[in-house]
Amino acid sequence: MDRELRDAEQIVFRSSGPRFRRHNVGRRKALAFRAAFPNARIGRFVTDSASDLPLAESARDVVLVAPSPRSAQAFRNAGIRFRRWGGRPS
Repeated sequence: MDRELRDAEQIVFRSSGPRFRRHNVGRRKALAFRAAFPNARIGRFVTDSASDLPLAESARDVVLVAPSPRSAQAFRNAGIRFRRWGGRPS
């Protein structure tokens, strides 16, 4: 397996400060997870971001932590059932 695909994040340090060389979000994060753990099932998936929708789709239990109204709506629009933890109802 390609290490760059497996690693979630790669940071480089430059004189201007740290920068992401590779930042696995969204679909890329889901692909990296499946490449690293091809037969794994996600039992409980905890997130606060709609960018995690591709990975949340394979979870049995999704918990949104203090989701913004936009994130909660994105999960509803995708047909992903979730429980809310903290934040205000939307």
